[in-house]
Amino acid sequence: MLRDAVIETSKTWGDQPYWRKLSFPRTPLWNTQVLAAMFKLDGSDYPGDAEMLLTYLLGRQGIANATTDMFCSEMIAATCMMVGLLQEVHPPNFYAPRDFSSEPNATLPLVPAATLATELKVVLPPD
Repeated sequence: MLRDAVIETSKTWGDQPYWRKLSFPRTPLWNTQVLAAMFKLDGSDYPGDAEMLLTYLLGRQGIANATTDMFCSEMIAATCMMVGLLQEVHPPNFYAPRDFSSEPNATLPLVPAATLATELKVVLPPD
């Protein structure tokens, strides 16, 4: 299922997927938080381009998104905050995809117990 979603997304948007291993102590409570986050965010709509840009720019000013529409990195940040991986120093719409990379200018304030390995390029099957 995940494999198919990655392939479809890559074909649709022309994106190159990457994978990063998360190291974090997983407890039964954490597993419950993950399920609760998935339930809460499931069905969120992706905003249009103009709304996405405005939401991101507001986030960079510290203003949280007031709608249920979420762009990709915003949803990842919201999920990470809900499960205790990401410190809540910025609203979820503050983050861009580069913030989840291992680039030197990435601004991802993970909690001290969490680390991400360097990203690995996902090799997709030929068409």
